[in-house]
Amino acid sequence: GWLSAGRHSLRELQVDIIEPEQKPEDYETIIVCTPIWASNIAPPVRTYLSNNKGRFKNISYLLTYSGSGQDKVLAKLEELGGKAFKTVHFSDFERKSNVWIEKLTAFANEL
Repeated sequence: GWLSAGRHSLRELQVDIIEPEQKPEDYETIIVCTPIWASNIAPPVRTYLSNNKGRFKNISYLLTYSGSGQDKVLAKLEELGGKAFKTVHFSDFERKSNVWIEKLTAFANEL
């Protein structure tokens, strides 16, 4: 549940996931979307990136968060998945307003 997910995130643990049939190296660009949990990468995303390290041609990151930690999380994402081609992040405030629409549109146009 929720507490278990938070604990896994705080401890930077991996979890069991079902690997997708699609292989990341078959795509020119992969966009990894993840919430920030306890100032860390969500455990399923951490596991996916760890399992596929070195297989991404171009990788971009989309982050959502309530508090802070986006710079720390981005550094960890790049450590696991590779240097970001593009990044965008949305706070709770931005998601509740229309600011996110402009940011997401700009992000998509740059891809």
